[in-house]
Amino acid sequence: MAQAWDLGAFVVWAGAALVAAIAVVPALRRIRSALVPPAGTGGPGDLDGPARAGAARSALVASRGAAVCDVLFFLALALMIWQP
Repeated sequence: MAQAWDLGAFVVWAGAALVAAIAVVPALRRIRSALVPPAGTGGPGDLDGPARAGAARSALVASRGAAVCDVLFFLALALMIWQP
């Protein structure tokens, strides 16, 4: 960790992990809880309007968070490969 690119890559990786932990994983849990109801209460297609809107919002958060993680992972990988 003696060079700036080392620390930069580490910070970018940590940022990507933080985005995944704060945004993507909770959104996926909310989607799973909406789509897999308790036993005997109906199938996954039985979402009412608010539940469907909540699942769509969570899907958008998960998708955008995953896109941010992809960009950050690419930047970290670029820093580690090219070592500017």
